[in-house]
Amino acid sequence: VVATATLALQAQLATKDIPTALDAVESVTGKRPKAAILKGRTNYACLYRARSGGELEQDSLIGASAVAEAAAKAKGDDVSRLGAEVLALREWVEEEAERGGLADRDDAPTHTAKGWAQVSIPTRECLGVANCRFGAECFVEASREEARKADLIVTNHALLAINAMHGGTALPEHGSLIVDEAHELVSRITTAATDELTPGIVERTARRALTWPRSPPPRPRCRMWRPPCVTCRAGRPVPSARAGRTQSGSRPPRPSRRSSTSQSASPPSRRPTSSG
Repeated sequence: VVATATLALQAQLATKDIPTALDAVESVTGKRPKAAILKGRTNYACLYRARSGGELEQDSLIGASAVAEAAAKAKGDDVSRLGAEVLALREWVEEEAERGGLADRDDAPTHTAKGWAQVSIPTRECLGVANCRFGAECFVEASREEARKADLIVTNHALLAINAMHGGTALPEHGSLIVDEAHELVSRITTAATDELTPGIVERTARRALTWPRSPPPRPRCRMWRPPCVTCRAGRPVPSARAGRTQSGSRPPRPSRRSSTSQSASPPSRRPTSSG
């Protein structure tokens, strides 16, 4: 694994320096090693995010890239330019999915950070491969699968830090590690391990929480039986668990003290006394 400081240096190593080294190895050994580039999740497009905005217009006369180019040249507002840009990115994502590509951001059409945010997803918002309906086509998982088959992996300091913090889940198993631009390692790891909480993040989280389904109100507890009382929750009469109770679960009415006293009380009997 070769880890460098920035994505630009990573691209330079992958496109210029490492191919030269692979050519030299192949000329000596007769075998060309396989190299792969591995980046963070946000550097790959997300099919769930790209396809959740609606279906693409397949019957349009011009492509989405032409629409984005025309919108960029025209003096329209930012919203229209952003919409055309997102449309071009979504069309490119579908092309990458059809040809089995990785949808790397470096290979994407010209875009801004706001446009790329509409087709990518942060790590914390990712549903996971098991829960996402596009998990079988995930570009991130495809890039990791290629990295597992490679002999040489080119990554960056940030992903190296994430791999260390998450128990080695970001990078495949490797026998050696080369850190390029090592004087930048501390600051890159500090940035990757630092979280930021701003009023904007709190506001976005609150807005998302408003769309969550509310939990139903708690059901009243059964006063006769301790939970779980399935019969009582179903609304059917509860059979008596104790003697002297009716089918509806209530005690029979007790006679009042006055009536019971008047019924049970009787004048005392007098025995005849013998005279003399």
